[in-house]
Amino acid sequence: RGSPPPAKSSPARSKSPARHPAIAAKPTRAPPPPPRRRLLPLLGGALALAVGLALQPTRAGSPLWCNARGINLGTIFTRHGFSLERMPDLTGRIALVTGANTGLGYEVARQLVFANATVMMACRELLPCHAAQRAIALEAGNIPRSCDPNQGASIHEGRRCHAGFGMVEALDLNNLTMVAELVADLAERPEPYNRVDLLVNNAGVAAQYPLELTGDGVEGTFQANYLGHWHLTTGLLPLLERGARATGRRARVVHLTSGAHRGAPADGVPLTLDGVNDEGIGAYARYGIAKLASLSFSGELARRHGRFLISHAVHPGVVATDMLRADNFRATISAVLGPNGGALLGGAAWAFAQLRNALFAYPPR
Repeated sequence: RGSPPPAKSSPARSKSPARHPAIAAKPTRAPPPPPRRRLLPLLGGALALAVGLALQPTRAGSPLWCNARGINLGTIFTRHGFSLERMPDLTGRIALVTGANTGLGYEVARQLVFANATVMMACRELLPCHAAQRAIALEAGNIPRSCDPNQGASIHEGRRCHAGFGMVEALDLNNLTMVAELVADLAERPEPYNRVDLLVNNAGVAAQYPLELTGDGVEGTFQANYLGHWHLTTGLLPLLERGARATGRRARVVHLTSGAHRGAPADGVPLTLDGVNDEGIGAYARYGIAKLASLSFSGELARRHGRFLISHAVHPGVVATDMLRADNFRATISAVLGPNGGALLGGAAWAFAQLRNALFAYPPR
Protein backbone atom coordinates (compact mmCIF):
# COMPACT_ATOMS: atom_id res chain seq x y z
CA ARG A 1 0.00 0.00 0.00
CA GLY A 2 1.03 3.50 -0.70
CA SER A 3 1.16 6.23 1.91
CA PRO A 4 -2.01 8.36 2.39
CA PRO A 5 -2.18 11.73 0.60
CA PRO A 6 -0.92 14.69 2.57
CA ALA A 7 -3.60 16.77 4.36
CA LYS A 8 -4.47 20.17 2.87
CA SER A 9 -2.79 22.97 4.68
CA SER A 10 -5.10 25.54 6.32
CA PRO A 11 -4.34 28.79 8.15
CA ALA A 12 -3.60 28.31 11.78
CA ARG A 13 -6.46 29.10 14.15
CA SER A 14 -6.12 29.81 17.81
CA LYS A 15 -8.17 27.43 19.77
CA SER A 16 -10.25 28.93 22.56
CA PRO A 17 -11.31 26.76 25.39
CA ALA A 18 -14.71 25.24 25.02
CA ARG A 19 -17.55 27.16 26.69
CA HIS A 20 -20.54 25.69 28.34
CA PRO A 21 -23.68 26.48 26.34
CA ALA A 22 -25.16 28.32 29.34
CA ILE A 23 -22.27 30.78 29.43
CA ALA A 24 -22.69 33.60 26.92
CA ALA A 25 -19.68 35.09 25.26
CA LYS A 26 -18.67 38.41 26.75
CA PRO A 27 -19.00 41.33 24.32
CA THR A 28 -15.83 42.99 23.38
CA ARG A 29 -15.32 46.56 24.72
CA ALA A 30 -13.68 49.40 22.87
CA PRO A 31 -10.72 50.90 24.62
CA PRO A 32 -11.62 54.05 26.62
CA PRO A 33 -10.92 57.35 24.87
CA PRO A 34 -8.03 59.42 26.03
CA PRO A 35 -8.86 61.81 28.90
CA ARG A 36 -8.68 64.85 26.64
CA ARG A 37 -11.23 63.42 24.22
CA ARG A 38 -13.63 62.69 27.06
CA LEU A 39 -13.49 66.37 28.12
CA LEU A 40 -14.36 67.74 24.68
CA PRO A 41 -18.16 67.26 24.96
CA LEU A 42 -18.17 68.87 28.38
CA LEU A 43 -16.11 71.82 27.18
CA GLY A 44 -18.37 72.21 24.14
CA GLY A 45 -21.48 72.24 26.29
CA ALA A 46 -19.97 74.77 28.68
CA LEU A 47 -18.96 77.00 25.76
CA ALA A 48 -22.44 76.83 24.26
CA LEU A 49 -23.97 77.74 27.62
CA ALA A 50 -21.59 80.66 28.06
CA VAL A 51 -22.36 81.99 24.57
CA GLY A 52 -26.08 81.62 25.18
CA LEU A 53 -25.89 83.56 28.43
CA ALA A 54 -23.73 86.24 26.84
CA LEU A 55 -26.37 86.76 24.14
CA GLN A 56 -29.29 86.87 26.57
CA PRO A 57 -29.58 90.65 26.74
CA THR A 58 -29.82 90.97 22.95
CA ARG A 59 -31.92 87.95 21.99
CA ALA A 60 -35.63 88.18 22.64
CA GLY A 61 -36.00 84.63 21.35
CA SER A 62 -33.62 83.14 23.89
CA PRO A 63 -34.75 80.30 26.20
CA LEU A 64 -34.77 82.58 29.26
CA TRP A 65 -36.90 85.26 27.61
CA CYS A 66 -40.63 85.51 28.33
CA ASN A 67 -42.12 87.68 25.60
CA ALA A 68 -45.44 88.25 27.37
CA ARG A 69 -43.78 89.41 30.57
CA GLY A 70 -40.83 91.14 28.94
CA ILE A 71 -38.48 89.52 31.44
CA ASN A 72 -35.07 88.14 30.58
CA LEU A 73 -33.62 86.15 33.44
CA GLY A 74 -30.25 86.04 31.69
CA THR A 75 -29.61 89.70 32.51
CA ILE A 76 -28.49 88.63 35.98
CA PHE A 77 -25.22 87.54 34.34
CA THR A 78 -24.51 90.96 32.81
CA ARG A 79 -22.64 93.83 34.37
CA HIS A 80 -24.34 96.96 35.63
CA GLY A 81 -24.31 99.84 33.17
CA PHE A 82 -24.44 102.50 35.88
CA SER A 83 -22.32 103.22 38.88
CA LEU A 84 -23.39 105.26 41.89
CA GLU A 85 -20.04 107.03 41.74
CA ARG A 86 -21.31 108.73 38.58
CA MET A 87 -24.07 110.55 40.48
CA PRO A 88 -23.30 114.26 40.77
CA ASP A 89 -23.77 116.28 43.92
CA LEU A 90 -27.46 117.21 44.14
CA THR A 91 -27.27 119.85 46.86
CA GLY A 92 -30.17 122.26 46.49
CA ARG A 93 -32.22 119.94 44.28
CA ILE A 94 -35.80 119.11 45.34
CA ALA A 95 -36.93 115.54 44.61
CA LEU A 96 -40.29 113.85 45.11
CA VAL A 97 -40.32 110.03 45.16
CA THR A 98 -43.59 108.10 45.33
CA GLY A 99 -43.70 104.75 47.11
CA ALA A 100 -40.50 105.67 48.93
CA ASN A 101 -40.93 103.43 51.96
CA THR A 102 -39.98 100.13 50.33
CA GLY A 103 -38.35 98.46 47.34
CA LEU A 104 -37.01 100.59 44.52
CA GLY A 105 -38.57 103.77 45.87
CA TYR A 106 -36.74 103.37 49.16
CA GLU A 107 -33.42 102.78 47.42
CA VAL A 108 -33.92 105.74 45.08
CA ALA A 109 -34.72 108.03 48.02
CA ARG A 110 -31.73 106.66 49.91
CA GLN A 111 -29.27 107.34 47.10
CA LEU A 112 -30.69 110.81 46.46
CA VAL A 113 -30.20 111.66 50.13
CA PHE A 114 -26.62 110.41 49.98
CA ALA A 115 -26.13 112.75 47.01
CA ASN A 116 -27.36 115.66 49.20
CA ALA A 117 -30.70 116.14 47.48
CA THR A 118 -33.79 117.35 49.29
CA VAL A 119 -36.14 114.37 49.23
CA MET A 120 -39.87 114.32 49.81
CA MET A 121 -41.01 110.76 50.47
CA ALA A 122 -44.61 110.24 49.35
CA CYS A 123 -46.23 107.08 50.72
CA ARG A 124 -49.69 105.60 51.10
CA GLU A 125 -49.06 104.61 54.73
CA LEU A 126 -47.29 107.11 56.94
CA LEU A 127 -46.02 104.77 59.66
CA PRO A 128 -43.71 102.71 57.41
CA CYS A 129 -42.77 105.90 55.56
CA HIS A 130 -41.55 107.55 58.77
CA ALA A 131 -39.65 104.36 59.64
CA ALA A 132 -37.96 104.40 56.23
CA GLN A 133 -37.11 108.08 56.63
CA ARG A 134 -35.47 107.49 60.01
CA ALA A 135 -33.50 104.52 58.71
CA ILE A 136 -32.10 106.51 55.78
CA ALA A 137 -31.35 109.53 57.96
CA LEU A 138 -29.43 107.46 60.50
CA GLU A 139 -27.49 105.72 57.77
CA ALA A 140 -26.63 109.04 56.19
CA GLY A 141 -25.30 110.28 59.51
CA ASN A 142 -28.06 112.85 59.96
CA ILE A 143 -30.36 113.39 62.91
CA PRO A 144 -33.68 114.66 61.56
CA ARG A 145 -35.28 115.61 64.91
CA SER A 146 -35.51 119.36 65.59
CA CYS A 147 -34.73 120.03 61.93
CA ASP A 148 -37.50 122.24 60.59
CA PRO A 149 -37.85 121.59 56.84
CA ASN A 150 -39.57 124.96 56.38
CA GLN A 151 -36.38 126.69 57.54
CA GLY A 152 -34.22 125.11 54.86
CA ALA A 153 -30.96 123.28 55.54
CA SER A 154 -29.98 123.49 59.19
CA ILE A 155 -27.30 122.18 61.51
CA HIS A 156 -28.06 119.87 64.42
CA GLU A 157 -25.30 118.58 66.70
CA GLY A 158 -22.69 119.47 64.11
CA ARG A 159 -24.35 117.47 61.33
CA ARG A 160 -26.12 118.81 58.29
CA CYS A 161 -29.82 117.99 58.10
CA HIS A 162 -30.83 117.46 54.51
CA ALA A 163 -33.19 120.29 53.71
CA GLY A 164 -36.70 118.94 53.41
CA PHE A 165 -35.73 115.36 54.05
CA GLY A 166 -37.89 115.42 57.15
CA MET A 167 -40.97 115.87 54.97
CA VAL A 168 -43.00 112.70 54.69
CA GLU A 169 -45.98 113.15 52.41
CA ALA A 170 -49.23 111.20 52.50
CA LEU A 171 -50.15 110.05 49.01
CA ASP A 172 -52.60 107.35 47.97
CA LEU A 173 -52.63 107.21 44.18
CA ASN A 174 -55.95 105.38 44.28
CA ASN A 175 -57.50 108.53 45.77
CA LEU A 176 -57.42 111.37 43.26
CA THR A 177 -58.65 113.84 45.87
CA MET A 178 -55.56 113.11 47.97
CA VAL A 179 -53.37 113.56 44.87
CA ALA A 180 -54.89 116.98 44.22
CA GLU A 181 -54.47 117.98 47.86
CA LEU A 182 -50.75 117.15 47.80
CA VAL A 183 -50.24 119.16 44.60
CA ALA A 184 -52.03 122.17 46.12
CA ASP A 185 -50.07 121.87 49.36
CA LEU A 186 -46.71 121.80 47.59
CA ALA A 187 -47.60 124.82 45.46
CA GLU A 188 -48.33 126.90 48.58
CA ARG A 189 -45.13 126.08 50.48
CA PRO A 190 -42.36 128.66 50.94
CA GLU A 191 -39.38 128.67 48.64
CA PRO A 192 -37.58 126.50 47.69
CA TYR A 193 -40.14 123.84 48.63
CA ASN A 194 -42.72 125.12 46.17
CA ARG A 195 -40.85 123.63 43.25
CA VAL A 196 -39.87 120.14 42.04
CA ASP A 197 -36.60 119.42 40.23
CA LEU A 198 -36.96 115.65 40.08
CA LEU A 199 -40.15 113.58 40.15
CA VAL A 200 -39.83 109.79 40.40
CA ASN A 201 -43.15 108.05 39.68
CA ASN A 202 -42.25 104.78 41.35
CA ALA A 203 -45.27 103.66 43.39
CA GLY A 204 -47.49 100.92 42.01
CA VAL A 205 -49.05 97.54 42.57
CA ALA A 206 -48.64 94.16 40.94
CA ALA A 207 -51.38 92.56 38.85
CA GLN A 208 -54.40 92.63 41.17
CA TYR A 209 -57.13 90.02 41.40
CA PRO A 210 -60.06 90.14 41.66
CA LEU A 211 -60.97 93.33 39.82
CA GLU A 212 -61.77 96.14 42.23
CA LEU A 213 -62.79 99.72 41.57
CA THR A 214 -61.33 102.62 43.52
CA GLY A 215 -63.43 105.30 45.15
CA ASP A 216 -63.00 107.23 41.90
CA GLY A 217 -64.68 104.41 39.98
CA VAL A 218 -61.55 103.24 38.15
CA GLU A 219 -59.99 99.76 38.10
CA GLY A 220 -57.36 99.70 40.87
CA THR A 221 -54.35 98.41 38.93
CA PHE A 222 -54.79 101.06 36.23
CA GLN A 223 -55.21 103.93 38.67
CA ALA A 224 -52.36 102.96 41.03
CA ASN A 225 -49.85 102.38 38.25
CA TYR A 226 -50.84 105.07 35.76
CA LEU A 227 -53.82 107.35 36.34
CA GLY A 228 -52.76 108.53 39.81
CA HIS A 229 -49.30 109.39 38.54
CA TRP A 230 -50.83 111.14 35.52
CA HIS A 231 -52.81 113.44 37.82
CA LEU A 232 -49.78 114.00 40.04
CA THR A 233 -47.41 114.80 37.17
CA THR A 234 -49.75 117.08 35.25
CA GLY A 235 -50.65 118.87 38.47
CA LEU A 236 -46.97 119.43 39.26
CA LEU A 237 -46.09 120.83 35.83
CA PRO A 238 -45.99 124.45 37.11
CA LEU A 239 -43.69 123.34 39.96
CA LEU A 240 -41.46 121.43 37.53
CA GLU A 241 -41.23 124.50 35.31
CA ARG A 242 -40.45 126.61 38.37
CA GLY A 243 -37.65 124.21 39.25
CA ALA A 244 -36.18 124.49 35.77
CA ARG A 245 -36.12 128.28 36.04
CA ALA A 246 -34.54 128.17 39.51
CA THR A 247 -31.72 125.79 38.58
CA GLY A 248 -31.21 126.76 34.95
CA ARG A 249 -31.55 123.09 33.99
CA ARG A 250 -34.55 121.15 32.82
CA ALA A 251 -36.44 119.21 35.47
CA ARG A 252 -36.62 115.42 35.23
CA VAL A 253 -39.56 113.07 35.44
CA VAL A 254 -38.82 109.35 35.78
CA HIS A 255 -41.59 106.83 35.12
CA LEU A 256 -41.06 103.31 36.46
CA THR A 257 -42.55 101.34 33.60
CA SER A 258 -42.01 97.66 32.82
CA GLY A 259 -41.33 95.28 29.98
CA ALA A 260 -44.68 93.82 31.03
CA HIS A 261 -46.34 96.39 28.78
CA ARG A 262 -46.03 93.64 26.16
CA GLY A 263 -48.72 91.79 28.10
CA ALA A 264 -51.33 94.41 27.18
CA PRO A 265 -54.07 93.35 24.73
CA ALA A 266 -53.41 93.82 21.03
CA ASP A 267 -55.78 96.80 20.99
CA GLY A 268 -53.55 98.62 23.46
CA VAL A 269 -54.84 100.93 26.18
CA PRO A 270 -58.65 101.23 26.33
CA LEU A 271 -59.74 104.81 25.73
CA THR A 272 -63.00 104.62 27.67
CA LEU A 273 -63.76 104.05 31.35
CA ASP A 274 -65.87 101.01 30.46
CA GLY A 275 -62.91 99.58 28.57
CA VAL A 276 -60.54 100.12 31.50
CA ASN A 277 -63.03 98.51 33.90
CA ASP A 278 -63.82 95.57 31.60
CA GLU A 279 -64.04 92.42 33.74
CA GLY A 280 -63.10 90.30 30.73
CA ILE A 281 -59.50 91.57 30.82
CA GLY A 282 -57.17 89.32 32.80
CA ALA A 283 -55.22 90.53 35.79
CA TYR A 284 -51.84 90.45 34.05
CA ALA A 285 -53.23 92.12 30.94
CA ARG A 286 -54.60 94.94 33.11
CA TYR A 287 -51.13 95.41 34.55
CA GLY A 288 -49.71 95.51 31.03
CA ILE A 289 -52.29 98.13 30.04
CA ALA A 290 -51.24 100.38 32.92
CA LYS A 291 -47.56 100.05 32.06
CA LEU A 292 -48.19 100.68 28.37
CA ALA A 293 -50.16 103.81 29.29
CA SER A 294 -47.30 104.99 31.49
CA LEU A 295 -44.80 104.38 28.68
CA SER A 296 -46.94 106.34 26.21
CA PHE A 297 -47.43 109.15 28.70
CA SER A 298 -43.68 109.48 29.20
CA GLY A 299 -43.13 110.06 25.50
CA GLU A 300 -46.02 112.50 25.15
CA LEU A 301 -44.87 114.44 28.21
CA ALA A 302 -41.48 114.96 26.59
CA ARG A 303 -43.08 115.99 23.30
CA ARG A 304 -45.36 118.58 24.86
CA HIS A 305 -43.15 119.94 27.65
CA GLY A 306 -39.61 119.19 26.55
CA ARG A 307 -38.80 122.88 26.84
CA PHE A 308 -38.47 122.63 30.63
CA LEU A 309 -38.35 118.91 31.47
CA ILE A 310 -36.77 115.62 30.44
CA SER A 311 -39.04 112.59 30.66
CA HIS A 312 -37.58 109.11 31.18
CA ALA A 313 -39.35 105.74 31.02
CA VAL A 314 -37.33 102.92 32.59
CA HIS A 315 -37.80 99.18 32.92
CA PRO A 316 -35.73 98.39 36.01
CA GLY A 317 -35.36 94.70 35.20
CA VAL A 318 -36.19 91.78 37.46
CA VAL A 319 -35.79 93.18 40.97
CA ALA A 320 -36.63 91.30 44.17
CA THR A 321 -38.98 93.79 45.82
CA ASP A 322 -41.97 92.93 47.99
CA MET A 323 -44.38 93.94 45.23
CA LEU A 324 -45.52 90.34 44.84
CA ARG A 325 -47.92 89.42 47.63
CA ALA A 326 -48.93 85.90 48.64
CA ASP A 327 -52.59 86.90 49.01
CA ASN A 328 -52.71 88.01 45.40
CA PHE A 329 -51.39 84.63 44.21
CA ARG A 330 -53.99 82.81 46.30
CA ALA A 331 -56.85 84.98 45.04
CA THR A 332 -55.86 84.51 41.41
CA ILE A 333 -55.68 80.72 41.64
CA SER A 334 -58.81 80.50 43.83
CA ALA A 335 -60.82 81.94 40.96
CA VAL A 336 -60.01 78.84 38.93
CA LEU A 337 -59.54 76.06 41.49
CA GLY A 338 -61.62 77.28 44.40
CA PRO A 339 -60.53 78.34 47.89
CA ASN A 340 -58.77 75.07 48.73
CA GLY A 341 -56.80 75.04 45.49
CA GLY A 342 -55.93 78.69 45.91
CA ALA A 343 -54.69 78.17 49.44
CA LEU A 344 -52.47 75.27 48.38
CA LEU A 345 -51.25 76.18 44.91
CA GLY A 346 -51.33 79.93 45.50
CA GLY A 347 -48.84 79.57 48.32
CA ALA A 348 -46.71 77.28 46.16
CA ALA A 349 -46.76 79.76 43.27
CA TRP A 350 -45.73 82.58 45.59
CA ALA A 351 -42.91 80.45 46.99
CA PHE A 352 -41.75 79.70 43.44
CA ALA A 353 -41.75 83.45 42.67
CA GLN A 354 -39.58 84.04 45.72
CA LEU A 355 -37.21 81.29 44.57
CA ARG A 356 -36.98 82.90 41.13
CA ASN A 357 -36.18 86.22 42.77
CA ALA A 358 -33.49 84.62 44.90
CA LEU A 359 -31.87 82.95 41.87
CA PHE A 360 -32.27 85.48 39.11
CA ALA A 361 -33.46 88.88 40.38
CA TYR A 362 -31.36 91.82 41.44
CA PRO A 363 -31.75 93.02 45.03
CA PRO A 364 -33.12 96.60 45.16
CA ARG A 365 -29.85 97.94 46.53
